Amino acid sequence: MQIIADNVKLREKLVSLIDECDRIQIASAWASAGNIVVDALLQNKEKIQKLIVGTHFFQTDPKFLAAFEGFEKARVRMHEGAVFHPKIYYFDMGNNGWECLIGSANLTNAAMGNNDEIMVLVSDSDADASTAQLDIWKVMGEWEKNAKKIDNEFINFYTKLYKAKSQALQSVATPLPPKDSERTFDSEIFSLTWEEFFNEIQEFTIFEKGTIIDRDAVLSKAHQLFSTHQNFAQMGELDRKKIGGFYERIEDGLDWRWFGSMKGSGDFKKQINDNNPHISSALDLIPNDGTVTREDYLAYIDEFSKSFTEEQNRLATSTRLLTMKRPDYFMCVDSQNKRQLCRDFGIIERELNIDTYWDLITAQIINCAWWSQDPSVLTGLQRSVWNGRAAFLDALYYQNIVRSNAKPFLQSNYPELLRHKLCSSRKWEEEGDLGNWWFKFSEDDLKSYEYIVLAGALDDSNHAFKLFKIPTQYIIDHLDKLDCNAEGRMINIYLSIEDHIDLRNDYHLSFKEFCIN
Repeated sequence: MQIIADNVKLREKLVSLIDECDRIQIASAWASAGNIVVDALLQNKEKIQKLIVGTHFFQTDPKFLAAFEGFEKARVRMHEGAVFHPKIYYFDMGNNGWECLIGSANLTNAAMGNNDEIMVLVSDSDADASTAQLDIWKVMGEWEKNAKKIDNEFINFYTKLYKAKSQALQSVATPLPPKDSERTFDSEIFSLTWEEFFNEIQEFTIFEKGTIIDRDAVLSKAHQLFSTHQNFAQMGELDRKKIGGFYERIEDGLDWRWFGSMKGSGDFKKQINDNNPHISSALDLIPNDGTVTREDYLAYIDEFSKSFTEEQNRLATSTRLLTMKRPDYFMCVDSQNKRQLCRDFGIIERELNIDTYWDLITAQIINCAWWSQDPSVLTGLQRSVWNGRAAFLDALYYQNIVRSNAKPFLQSNYPELLRHKLCSSRKWEEEGDLGNWWFKFSEDDLKSYEYIVLAGALDDSNHAFKLFKIPTQYIIDHLDKLDCNAEGRMINIYLSIEDHIDLRNDYHLSFKEFCIN
C-alpha cells in the first residue's frame, strides 16, 4: 500500500498504469476534458472495461462526455437521486496482478492540477487483496447497472443544463462572503430528488391557497396567454390583471392570486391597467422557452423599473410577472413566503431584493437536484408541474401570516396614543425569542403629527406589542441618520428588538429612551 498526495506523482502514476495495464475500470464523480490522464485514456480506449462518470451539480464537462459518445464501455450516472461520488481507478496488470487507486481525486483538471488530493494505492500484494478485488468488481458492476450510455440525446440535454448553470457553478467556486451571520446552504430542499420534491409540494399545498392541480392549471393558462399573444401589451385588460395577480374573480376554478397576490400593490396595479409599455418590454427580454440567463434577468429588472417613478423595492411585483412567464426559473417572493424561504436558503431577509434575487434565489434553484430532473421520463401531472417547478416552491414556503394590527391593543391599554401616527410591524428574521421590526412612514407624517408611535409585535396574534412614542422633532433632527428614499418621502426604520437601535442605517440611531412599556 502507498499514499500519494502529490499531483504530479498522481498524474504520472495514472498515465503509467493506463499505458502498462491490460484492462481498466474507473468510477469518478466528475470528469473534465483536456488533462493528461483523460488523453491517455482516449489513446487506450480498447483497454477500458468500465468507465462510469457522475453528473451531479453539473460539474462534469460536456466535452468529456462528447469524447466518449457512443463508446460501449462508458456510462454516465444521471444527475438526480443520491449523489454519485466515488473515485476509483482499477487496473488489471495481466501477469503482474492488479493495482487500484482510491481516494479524493476526481477525473478532473482541478484534481489532476492544483487541488489538494490524497489517494491510496492498493494492489494484489496487500493483505486481504483477493477480498478487496472482489469488492471492487462488485461495486463497479452495481454502479454500471444503474448508469446510462453516453448518447447524443443525453449530451445535448445535459449541455443545455450545464450552460444554464454556469452562474450557479461560479457561485459554488467563489461563495458569497457571509454578512452579519453565516450563510448555510445545507437545507434538504437542494438535494431532494424529483419524486421527493413532487411529494413535498403535494403534501404542503395549503387548501385555501389551491391544490396542486388548481395551481398547475393557473400556470398552464398563463403559458397559454403568453403563447397566444405577441407580447404582454397585446393582452386584454382582464388578462393583464390575471397575469399581474390582482384579478379577484374565480373563473373555471382558477384563482389568479395564487403564486403571489398583488391586490394591495396600488401603483403596480395602475401601471398594469394603464398598459405601461415598459412592463411589456421588460417581459419581452425574458425568452418564452429555453435557457434564461442572469443577463436576461438584469435587463428585465432595468426595464421593469422604468415603469415607476419612485425608487422602491418591487421584489414581489417583479417576480410575480416572471413567475407567470417562466415558472420553471422563477418563484414569486412576497410577504407570505419570504421569511421561511430566506431561512431555508440561508439568506438574511433584508438582503433579498430585486437586485439580489437572481444570485440568492434563482442561481440556487437551478442547482437543485429536483430542478434538473430529465422530463422525458415524466408523464401526466408530474410532467406539467415540472414545467412550473420553481414557482411551486411557494407551496412549500407559504405562511398565512397574521398582519400586524396594534389598534386593538392600544384601545385596550393605551387609548391616548391613538391620536398620534401609529406604525405597527410584525417580527422579521426571528431567532429564538428575538427578531427585528420594520417600520415605514412618510415625511408628510412628520409635518402632521407631534409623535410617531411605533408598535412592534411580540407575538403572531396581535396580543402583545412593544411601544415607542417618538417625538417627530427627534426624527427630523436625525433624518440624515435614517434610511430615506431618493425623494425623502418614505422613511424606513429597521428596529432591533434586542437593542432598540435602527439597523437600516450604519449610524444605528437609538430609540431606547422612547420605549414606554
